[in-house]
Amino acid sequence: MKARRFLIASLVIVSYLLVNAGLVMAGPIPPPKTVPTVSTSKPAPTTTLPPSAQWSAVPGTNALNIGAAALASDGTNIYMAGAASAYLKKPVYQWDGTSMTPLTGAFNNLIFTLKMGPDGCLYAGGSFTQIDATPAKYIAKYSFADKKWSAVGPLDSSWQVVNALKFPVLSLAFDADNYLYVAAGTTLGRGIFILSQNNSWDPILQGTFSTLFFDKIEGRNTMYAAGNKTGILQSATPSDPNSWTSVGNAAAVGNIKCIATDKAGNVYVGGLLTGTIGLYKYDGTSWKQVGTFNTLYPIPPTVNALAYDSTNDIMYAGGSFKKSPSSPAIYYNCIAQRKVVPFGLGPAETWIAMGSGFNNTVFSLALDNNNILYAGGIFTKLGTASNSPQAFYVAKWGISSTPPSSSSTSTSTTTSTDTSSSTDTSTSTTTITDTSSSTDTSTSTTTITDTSSSTDTSTSTTTTTSI
Repeated sequence: MKARRFLIASLVIVSYLLVNAGLVMAGPIPPPKTVPTVSTSKPAPTTTLPPSAQWSAVPGTNALNIGAAALASDGTNIYMAGAASAYLKKPVYQWDGTSMTPLTGAFNNLIFTLKMGPDGCLYAGGSFTQIDATPAKYIAKYSFADKKWSAVGPLDSSWQVVNALKFPVLSLAFDADNYLYVAAGTTLGRGIFILSQNNSWDPILQGTFSTLFFDKIEGRNTMYAAGNKTGILQSATPSDPNSWTSVGNAAAVGNIKCIATDKAGNVYVGGLLTGTIGLYKYDGTSWKQVGTFNTLYPIPPTVNALAYDSTNDIMYAGGSFKKSPSSPAIYYNCIAQRKVVPFGLGPAETWIAMGSGFNNTVFSLALDNNNILYAGGIFTKLGTASNSPQAFYVAKWGISSTPPSSSSTSTSTTTSTDTSSSTDTSTSTTTITDTSSSTDTSTSTTTITDTSSSTDTSTSTTTTTSI
């Protein structure tokens, strides 16, 4: 009996050892137990769209002619402005998610900025002086009820512009009381001006300011202003010239072109900045270079536009940067998004690529009510390869049920030449000249010349109806 018990015990022990050694299957393997993790930090916010998110072309955008310099959103529609001149007058276009429609009225020069106003009108600022036959010097607004553009500012009895701005409007913003501010200039000099209650342009700040941003996230209601070596200034009561204060020591940052803030109160500025990054962040204590943008262009990396998705806590940056200097390099190709890393798992934030990016510079960004991102610029392809899908000047980032096609549908007869390649050391030239009749003529030049090797010329046709 003892021998039998010993034999049974021996068999049990041997079987147990064989099972744990993986040599004998002892029935189905149970799933591993989930061990709960204990964290003292808040859950990380959603910072990226699903893996199916990608860039897709917006049909009809080659009607913009050369590129999209400005974008704006009313939540449902996207408004876009291309390259206009006295010889090739162009309207602002509306994209309703299905088709492109020109707004009534053609501009005789460039639009640098578009913004929806609190009155439901679309505002445009730039170097134009007329819309069709209507005088509108450097700033105008479009009434969707009247379906027409009109000048902004004082008018005399003959409906001619008087006491007008003397320099092109580079940026505009509205404060919490719905007052309009512009970065431009009058006979009193260049700077920030407010359209006062008596319908005159009153000076607020003097200097070469080029961008305005009103932060209303979390009820902060703060106006920011910046430009070329002006530093960055802020005010909660921007109509008071004495209320503006410096945001840290940003005077040496460089030529600031765009400003954005996030829910945490961080202030981001982009532009042609000191160093090799193109993007700075102020965290309430000091300014820091963020991201690892680099470039293959003959100029330092430039961030021209910022957009913030407050729902998902995503910051977007667009410009003329190419890749990261890290090894292996991350190829951004003119567009990137911020990824917030949970505390203790790495750097506080990193900047990641968004698909294959674009083959040329991004100038503007806009978000709709669904947080779909639109990018505008002088690119003609999604990516830099010779066989990359075409996308003339405007593209959107979001979930698509079908991949982008190799050619985009267009709405006007236009021939566009793309000379990019996958190793695209890109440089392209664009000259922006103010051709207004004022005795004070302004000219501004930006150099971005595409010198890559392959040539891809395409033509497409369509018809549009003004609204």
